[in-house]
Amino acid sequence: MPQCVLLSGGLDSSAITCLAAERLGLRGEQVRSFSVDFVGQEENFVPDEMRETPNSPFVRDVAAHVRSAHRDVVLEPSQLSDPSVRRATVAARDIPNGFGDLDSSLYLLFKAIREHSTVALSGESADEVFGGYPWFHNPAALRGDTFPWMMFIPPMSLASRTDHIEPGLRKRLDVQTYTADQYATALAEVEYLDGESSRTGSCASHATCI
Repeated sequence: MPQCVLLSGGLDSSAITCLAAERLGLRGEQVRSFSVDFVGQEENFVPDEMRETPNSPFVRDVAAHVRSAHRDVVLEPSQLSDPSVRRATVAARDIPNGFGDLDSSLYLLFKAIREHSTVALSGESADEVFGGYPWFHNPAALRGDTFPWMMFIPPMSLASRTDHIEPGLRKRLDVQTYTADQYATALAEVEYLDGESSRTGSCASHATCI
C-alpha cells in the first residue's frame, strides 16, 4: 500500500509533508496526507493556551501547496464515545486514558488510514525535542526538578499516573525515584553550546527529553 503522512498544519508535520512530497515526486508518485478533525471544530473554535487558531486552514494550505492526495478524517461525537472504541484505546495503552478524546481520535484516524496505507510519517515528538509546547518556556520549568510536562499537565503528574497502581506494588516500584533518576540521566546527556549559562542549559535540557 502507498506511504502517507499525518498532516496537522503545524511546522513539523508540514515540513515532513513537503519533504515527502518532494522525494516521492522524484519517483513520479503523489504523497498521500491525512488529518483528523471534529464536526464543527473550525466553525466553533475557541482559542486556548494550547492552540491559538484552528488547524484546518493550515492543513488545506499545505495540502494545496504540495498537491497531496489529501483526506480529512472528520469525527462525530458518537464515534468518540463509542464503548468499543474506548475499550480498544484503553487496551492499547494499557492504562486509563487521561487526555479526553486524544487516544480515541488517534485510534479512529489510524483505523481510517489503514484502509489506504500501512506506513505513515508524522511529526510526533517534535514539540518535545524542539521545545514547541508553551510550558517549555514557563520560568517555573527552569526552576523545576522534573520533566516540565509533569509539572504543567495534570494528567501527566506522578500522582495521576500512579494512583491506579495497587499500593504495595506502587511502593515496590518506587516510581518517584525512577522518574528522578531518568530526569538526572537526561540532563547529563545534554550537550551545552558555547556561552550557555546553567539556566539556559537547563531549558535546553528540558527540550531534549522525550
